[in-house]
Amino acid sequence: MKRKIMRRHIALCAALCMTAALLTGCGGSAATGSTDSGGAESGNSAASTYTPDPAEYELIDVSYFDRSWSMDSDELGVFNLDLTTHDPASSMKTQFLEEWCRLVQEATDGGVNITIYPGGTMASASEALTAVETGSCDMAWFLGSNFSDILPVTCIFYLPGLGLGDNITDCDIMWDLYDKYPAFEQEYTDNNLKLIHLYTCGSISINGVKVTSLEDFRGKNIRTTGGYAADLMELLGASPISMGPGDLYDSMSKGVLDGYGLEWSGIKTFNLNEVTDYYNNDPLWVTILGVIMNLDTYNSLPAEYQEVIDYYSGRDMSLQQAYNWDIENRESQESLSTPEQNVSFDEADYAELMEICRNYSEEQAEALTSADFDAVAFLNDIYAEVEAHEDFVYYRETQG
Repeated sequence: MKRKIMRRHIALCAALCMTAALLTGCGGSAATGSTDSGGAESGNSAASTYTPDPAEYELIDVSYFDRSWSMDSDELGVFNLDLTTHDPASSMKTQFLEEWCRLVQEATDGGVNITIYPGGTMASASEALTAVETGSCDMAWFLGSNFSDILPVTCIFYLPGLGLGDNITDCDIMWDLYDKYPAFEQEYTDNNLKLIHLYTCGSISINGVKVTSLEDFRGKNIRTTGGYAADLMELLGASPISMGPGDLYDSMSKGVLDGYGLEWSGIKTFNLNEVTDYYNNDPLWVTILGVIMNLDTYNSLPAEYQEVIDYYSGRDMSLQQAYNWDIENRESQESLSTPEQNVSFDEADYAELMEICRNYSEEQAEALTSADFDAVAFLNDIYAEVEAHEDFVYYRETQG
C-alpha cells in the first residue's frame, strides 16, 4: 500500500506577542566587512504555552513572534557578514532569508548586518559548505545532499523510501533526532560549522517522463542530486545525471534529460513546467536544506548577539520555513499542472519500489554504523518517528 501523507498544520499563539510575517521578503542588509568582538551574557525570557483545538487551524496564516530586545550596538560593536545562496533573488527561499536577516539586524540594533548573495554569485551549491567551513563565506543556504560525505548523519534523511515527504513533520523529526544523537551536532562542529536552520523541501519524485511502473525507469536519463538518489536510479535501470537546477530547463528542452527529480517549488522557480509533460507525485526521497554559519564567526560575536541568532535559529524557525515551503509547493502544483499531467505508480510497482528503497537504505545504514554512531538505530528511529507523527500538530512555545 502507498503510504498516506497526511497534512499537518503549525498552530502559533499570538497571546502576549506581536507578529511579524515572514513571507514579505524585506531587505536591510549592509555591506560585507570585518568583525569585532566583546560583550557580556544576557538571560532568556520566560516561556508560556498555549494549546488550542487543532480543528480551529485547518487554514492558518502562520507568522512569527517579535520579541523585545535591549541592545546597544555602539557598545557591542558592528559585524557585517555575508550569506551565499544558490537560489535566485526572486525565490521564496531567498525572501525568507532576507526576512530572517532583517529580524537579526533589528534585534541587534544594527549590530549584525547580513548581506545575501543570491544565484551562486559568491559560492555555488556544490561549494557552499566548504566556503563556510574555511571562512570565505560567513553563512550559506546549503543543499545537504551535496555533502553526504561530510554530513553523513544529516544525509541519512536523504535515503529513499523512509516515509518522509511532509515538510513540517520531516522538520520536527530531524530536530528530535538532532537533540537525541550527539553525532548529529558533532558533524557540524567538527567542520567548523554552526547549524542555524534545517528542514526538507517536500517529497522528490520523477518529473518530465511518464513514470507509472518500474519498467518506465529503464534507459532513461534522470537528473538527481547525486549520492543515494543516483544509486537508486541505477538500481532501477536509469542513468543518473548530476546537474544544477539552473541547467534543467535547457537540458529538458533539448532532450538531454528524460526527467528530473525536483520539488514543486523548484519547478516554479526555474519555470520547468514549460518543458515538463508529466509529474509523478509518489514520494521517493526528500532533499535536505538549511543554513549554516562559520563557527569561528559565531564565536567572535558578543554573547548578546549570539543569543539573538540562537533565538531565530533551530527547530522553530526551521518549522516556519518548512511551512512556507509547503504552501509554495501546494500552490505551485495547483497552478502549474493539470490533473492529466499528474500520474502515480501502479500499486504493485510502488510496493516493489518501496521494498527496493528500504533494502537499499538499510544496507547504507549498516555501512555507516561505527563504534561512535549507530546508524541502524538512527534509521529505525526515523521509521518510528514517521509513525508517531501520523497525527502531528505543532504548537510553538511563545516567548514574551
